[in-house]
Amino acid sequence: MKGTYVTGVRDGVTGYDPASGAVRWTVPLPGDLCGASPTATRDGQIAVSYGARPGLKVPSQFAVIDAAAGKVAWQTTLKGPASLGLGLTVAISETTAAVGWMRSSTANGGGSHGFDRATGTVIWDRSAPGGDGEEHRSAGEGLVTHSAGPERWVGVTPLPTEQRVGVRDAVTGEATWRYTTRGLGAWIVSSDPLLVAVDTGLQDFASDPDSLRSIAADGSVQAQWTLRTTKGNSDRYIHGCGQHSACACASAVTANGVLYLATDNPVGTKGEMHALDLRTGKRLWAFTPKTDHRSVGVVPLAADAKGVTVMTRPNGLHGTKVYRVSAKDGSARLLFERVNSAFRSLPEEDMYGSYTEDPVIYADGRLFFHRNDFLTRSTRP
Repeated sequence: MKGTYVTGVRDGVTGYDPASGAVRWTVPLPGDLCGASPTATRDGQIAVSYGARPGLKVPSQFAVIDAAAGKVAWQTTLKGPASLGLGLTVAISETTAAVGWMRSSTANGGGSHGFDRATGTVIWDRSAPGGDGEEHRSAGEGLVTHSAGPERWVGVTPLPTEQRVGVRDAVTGEATWRYTTRGLGAWIVSSDPLLVAVDTGLQDFASDPDSLRSIAADGSVQAQWTLRTTKGNSDRYIHGCGQHSACACASAVTANGVLYLATDNPVGTKGEMHALDLRTGKRLWAFTPKTDHRSVGVVPLAADAKGVTVMTRPNGLHGTKVYRVSAKDGSARLLFERVNSAFRSLPEEDMYGSYTEDPVIYADGRLFFHRNDFLTRSTRP
């Protein structure tokens, strides 16, 4: 099995043999790891942000690590304001590595830093004009950026503000915004095609998106879906959009013009996965796992032009199943199954909660689970 499974530990980054779990290398860090890019470049580089000393220190350091060699490619100290750690996003593309964060309080504003991926040369060291913090996500050759306008309040009630999604030039750092809306928050669900989740300000759903929008090349909304419903104060779709660790959505995947989302499944019901047309918004088909159990949820993991890989939510009573579902008609083939007959909690059940913000990776017939503990600023495999 080729490749290396890379994950963070409290004060370092470790690469594992994906077949055996043996440690291949460890890059120690002088302080706590605060954030890491969820993707790597084609040649295996990742980006990390961390503190200069042990303990709860601001993540003032930034580095790019060569995962193939297990060593630091370059490292730098962030100039100017630094994040307190919550809401920190780190991203890397073929051209750019960046770190950004939103305002966390009246005293702690947002910020953004971008670097040339190959050399570490500073491209920008602040948020684009009109924004109070930024978040970044890899888009292959470049990055997609979310910028939020200054917060506005009436008493203790936040008011919708301008939310912008676009790109920052890999040479000049100049921002070009592709989509602008108003809301209490926004999440980059997918960078290509561009999908944006928005918290429009519904009173019952603070800090959680209620609308998912497919953005056309000209910046117009070509399709949108309701994520939450006021009926029963519940979710319609499970999106996995984070509130603390990163403003991305771990439970929505896209490929070949199709969005795959799982429905919520209250106790006693089976969840479904819907294939949705990104251009029209119409549902193409629905998939429900074959099982005798009444309460089973599903999670789309990864998709390509031919289909989508789906996992049933881990459960100590009925285990975990992984399916390959055809993009054409929703027909499914069982890839593998983990059965627990001892009525004990499966390890993956502990790693994957009902609304986890950390994506599960499926590669070479294996599931890779990761849990980020944002409260202690530590990341464990």
